[in-house]
Amino acid sequence: MCYVGLGSPEGVAVDWVSKNLYWTDSGTDRIEVSRLDGTHHKTLFSDDLVNPRAIVVDPVRGLGHFSSAEHLMQLLQ
Repeated sequence: MCYVGLGSPEGVAVDWVSKNLYWTDSGTDRIEVSRLDGTHHKTLFSDDLVNPRAIVVDPVRGLGHFSSAEHLMQLLQ
């Protein structure tokens, strides 16, 4: 699988239940998802994100979390 328009993908998480791949892209300030086979690619979040980094999912509980440089800076201040 190959996507045009990736800036700097950093975090990756696999939902083995729904067979989805999630990733953060700090170069484009987006969080995206696709099926594991690369189909059904879409942007989940792109508004008000600054340098999204790590991402984790808990498919059993239906949860997902991500970190970003902006939120880290807010926590440290």
